[in-house]
Amino acid sequence: MAKSSIKKVAQLAGVSIATVSRTLNFPDKVSESTRLRVEDAIRETGYQPNSLAQSFRRGHTNIVTVVMPSIGDPFAAGVMRGIQAAAQQNGYAVYVEEKPLQAMSSDEFDTLLGSRQADGMIVIASIPSEGVKVLTDENRPKLPVVIACETPPELAATPRVHIDNFGAASDATELLISHGHRNIAMIYGLEESPLTISRVNGFRAALENAGLQLPDEWLVEGYRTLAGGRAAARALLTGNHRPTAIFCGNDDMALGCLHECRLLGIRAPEDLSVMGFDDIQFAAVADPPLTTVSQPAEDIGSRIFARLCKIIAGEPDSGQPADIVPHRLVIRDSVAAPPQ
Repeated sequence: MAKSSIKKVAQLAGVSIATVSRTLNFPDKVSESTRLRVEDAIRETGYQPNSLAQSFRRGHTNIVTVVMPSIGDPFAAGVMRGIQAAAQQNGYAVYVEEKPLQAMSSDEFDTLLGSRQADGMIVIASIPSEGVKVLTDENRPKLPVVIACETPPELAATPRVHIDNFGAASDATELLISHGHRNIAMIYGLEESPLTISRVNGFRAALENAGLQLPDEWLVEGYRTLAGGRAAARALLTGNHRPTAIFCGNDDMALGCLHECRLLGIRAPEDLSVMGFDDIQFAAVADPPLTTVSQPAEDIGSRIFARLCKIIAGEPDSGQPADIVPHRLVIRDSVAAPPQ
């Protein structure tokens, strides 16, 4: 059907099929009179070119790949909304890849980056060591990559958009201290994640500035999941020396912590204050509503898409690899003064 249509366009315009194709894909390579004749013939015949094929021939597909460990992650979903809105405004389609990045080999990362079906890639996750090896390889395919997360030092020059995780964790801890807490534990995410490291360091810094001690057993990995938050909370709350407050590295772990409190007969915030991070949509309807750190997920998504578009177009970037967006504390009902 398409071939016969392009043949009709060529016949009507009095040119060859190759000239019609050249006009569609490289209009600057034909004379203005030829281009106008072909355009008139296209309108008259109603011919619709295969836009995807045109894109491939031009070296662009107007497709962006977004990689994330879990499509169900609430924060990643917020970033995706920002990406999709910006993509739609700029005529791009978004292809989502759900990949367990922490478990991927270097070869799997290389395959992921080697695809030319997309003009660029956004990663909504921390990059593990195997991914760092591939991204720092000078011979890797030059697919533009931007990251919606903090990066390890080896990727310091990689464009990225995120909050100041160190500062946000420090602010959250200082809020607990301001309520009178002196025995504060933390449930953190994935141990090797640069994001986790920044949040743990911010938590430690706030404690040190207040002259507070952190027992080793009060820093527990929760794997960024509800189940991990529950298990970590049980370990913290069934020991001989119990904290009066727990700072959780994300809201999923905080919700798991609150659930485990109810099972143990521990009231929040009367017996234990719980602080979250991310301000996902479920935080406001938790029991009690969760005090947390809010990061503008949709704004991060739109900003990171804009940065990727500039790189794809060959335009100058902002000059700073890290675009730091503001965070804020959301005060609800899960934090109070410690029990007397």
